[in-house]
Amino acid sequence: LSLAGRVHGFEAAGSSGRRLQKETQDLGAQAERNLARRAELHEQIPLEMRAENFERALSFIREVRTLDPDNQAFAEEERRIPELTLARDLKRARRALAAGDRETAARICDNILLRLAPDNPDCLRLRRRIALHRAVVRAGGTLAAALGIFLLYLLSLPPVARGARGMPRAPRATG
Repeated sequence: LSLAGRVHGFEAAGSSGRRLQKETQDLGAQAERNLARRAELHEQIPLEMRAENFERALSFIREVRTLDPDNQAFAEEERRIPELTLARDLKRARRALAAGDRETAARICDNILLRLAPDNPDCLRLRRRIALHRAVVRAGGTLAAALGIFLLYLLSLPPVARGARGMPRAPRATG
């Protein structure tokens, strides 16, 4: 990279020399951009980890690896991302459930079970809690509907009885 900057004073002779000089300058500029991006990513990754943006941090770590394939920087962070993501998502699911947002909690748990930990006991426990709540709500709705129908039946008995008293009897068939 330091030698790429010396091309500025070089006067190329012929079209091949000018092409080679341009390629060298372009490679130097690309290397400078890559170094700047790598330095930027080295600053950004710890910020993303602290902000619990683990997916973005992982994307940045992979980009660092493309800019410097021999670099094992952030290997420990990369190794810990799945467990940190699981803990973060479980915390979000619990918070959503505590706030009464069972749909969000169920969606987060489904995502955990699908992507991170198919048999995570905490997530399975949350799903059972959500399913139990849904069953109780459905049973309560069914009970309320049955009670409403029963009350409607009871309220309809007096008018039916009054109407039956005022109607003449049908003649009996003799036979």
